[in-house]
Amino acid sequence: MADPLLQRGNELALAEEALAAATAGEGRLVVFEGPSGIGKTRMLAAVAALAAGCGFEVQESRGDELEIGFAYGIIRQLAQPVLRDPDPGTRAVVADGPGAFVAALLDPKQLTADAPPAEASSVAYGFHWLVRELAEQRPRLLCVDDAQWSDIASLRVLDFLARRLDGLSIAVALAVRTPPEGEAG
Repeated sequence: MADPLLQRGNELALAEEALAAATAGEGRLVVFEGPSGIGKTRMLAAVAALAAGCGFEVQESRGDELEIGFAYGIIRQLAQPVLRDPDPGTRAVVADGPGAFVAALLDPKQLTADAPPAEASSVAYGFHWLVRELAEQRPRLLCVDDAQWSDIASLRVLDFLARRLDGLSIAVALAVRTPPEGEAG
């Protein structure tokens, strides 16, 4: 079987640099962009494996064309394993402070198409706070595959986080499909 990451040395090197920077407390955002079928998902898997091997906690999510209207779908996917973690240290972080805004997303009554702006800013702040607090215990890699199918609310939260990565042991890796030539994105 051929190497699925053939000729991807430059991309892997950039990802390794981003993980090293995050380990040193200088968070990074890495975006793998390209047409369908080029191997973006495999790149994310390779980055996740590298991160896990370096002691990172890896949180993964995937956009879905049918879930674009599902507010905070990506954030829910990223947060759910953390919010349900039985570890007492993790539970203490989740129970205290602004992380409660994110925990509320798992409440079935919160499954609405869109969130009002005040709630949106609270969720963005709460997610940033939660991930930041957990990254103080162990570096974090947040992977989002098929980000082109992310809901707007999740993209706003990820944007909020991405603008505040400096000084954090967090790396964010996104895979985004570019639209076929002649198709609007």
